[in-house]
Amino acid sequence: MPRPRFHRLDPAKRELILDAAIAEFAHQGFDGASLARIIADAQISKGALYYWFDDKEDLFTAAAVAALRPVGLAIGKPGPVGNIDGFWSAVTGMIARAWSSLRENERGLMMLRTAIRAHTAGELGDAWRDFTGPATEAATEIVLLGQAVGAVREDLPIDLLIAIVVGVAEAADQFFEERVADMDNEEVDACIEALHDVVRRIASPS
Repeated sequence: MPRPRFHRLDPAKRELILDAAIAEFAHQGFDGASLARIIADAQISKGALYYWFDDKEDLFTAAAVAALRPVGLAIGKPGPVGNIDGFWSAVTGMIARAWSSLRENERGLMMLRTAIRAHTAGELGDAWRDFTGPATEAATEIVLLGQAVGAVREDLPIDLLIAIVVGVAEAADQFFEERVADMDNEEVDACIEALHDVVRRIASPS
């Protein structure tokens, strides 16, 4: 993540730098992205870039978090749930809001896919943990809430359960990336509903 001095920059300058980074990473991928192009587009010097960020991974993490912030805000919190059905209804609502937000946030979706590809290729290193940290914390809170009302299994470590669900999400993202252009909205919605069912079956007590 960026050094604290980056957050002390003028907000317009920060936005210019992050927008340049998002555009480059989203369209070129992590490995293909050029720091030289980002520096030119952001109208900064190489020295300034390394004054604010440790390396390419650090800049990517900051850019990805910024691109996906609107999605996180759209998802929100599950809120109070009183029983199993209430919990899964809340989770379904969160997933629906996430998908709806990503549909309207092309650069956020592209950055998410870039992050997944880069992680799979072993390009992000510790930056992946920085990128996924907030989401993992939020997922842990949701799992604990589900366990409290008997909606989520307790026979697996939480981190393993989350990793399994994330694996399903990554597989679904790859599927949609390859085929969504050939699917109409009804087919996409039906597929998403089925994925909700898959996640619920994985996470529910035996």
